[in-house]
Amino acid sequence: GEWIVGFLEHLGCCSAVKAEVNAVLRGLRIAREMCIPKLWVRLDSKAVVTMLSNPNSGHPEYQFLIQKCQQLLDWGGWEIKVSHCFREVNQVADKLTNIGTQGG
Repeated sequence: GEWIVGFLEHLGCCSAVKAEVNAVLRGLRIAREMCIPKLWVRLDSKAVVTMLSNPNSGHPEYQFLIQKCQQLLDWGGWEIKVSHCFREVNQVADKLTNIGTQGG
């Protein structure tokens, strides 16, 4: 794959899981707006991958966001895959996360 687009969003104070779910939702919305036909979402949070594959398994705090993600995942206008990857594999995302949690 190749880099297509990125985004930055201020979420205030929240858990890492909530930040990751928000990032997935934002990324799915961007991909849909760009009419990307094939998408592979790789996450270093097994908890978020589990919630996306089994929406009833997550904490109630994340249900609204997970449902919004699920609507986009089930949209049908694209081929989409969601999988787990180790943090070390996704070094760019790991670096940006570290910068974000340090406040800049």
